[in-house]
Amino acid sequence: MPRSSVLLSAVFLAACQPPPLVGGSGDPSIEIIAPADDVGQIPLQADGSLAFFLSVDVDGIEWVRPSESAGEPVEGEGHFHFHLNNEYIGPPEEQLILFQSEIGEYPVDTAMIVRVSLATNDHVDLDEFVGWEDIVEFTVVAAQ
Repeated sequence: MPRSSVLLSAVFLAACQPPPLVGGSGDPSIEIIAPADDVGQIPLQADGSLAFFLSVDVDGIEWVRPSESAGEPVEGEGHFHFHLNNEYIGPPEEQLILFQSEIGEYPVDTAMIVRVSLATNDHVDLDEFVGWEDIVEFTVVAAQ
């Protein structure tokens, strides 16, 4: 089945600020801020599409947009990869994005797994670090 999901960059949210681009010290790690671990359910939009904000906090590396890295490994730099239900969506250009599916792509009661993982500029997983990935699960429910 071809992936028909679309990523839209979130330009600005009045109530939400993206996390800083440069993390703290220590081993590289990533944490999903939104959707929250305890979200449980996300309702479909009125048109039957699924939409949610994905926001991550990256620590221990300088987050660099994949389009700006030229695919060359640079010590201490990297980006993250986004997977939805084990399907690779891509390396987002921002740490805060709006995911928007096609209409009817994810029906009510679909179990969803959002997975993000850190990678070097040349897309090699940083899986030697404990906090290199994070997962949030939720269920799709009817529009409210």
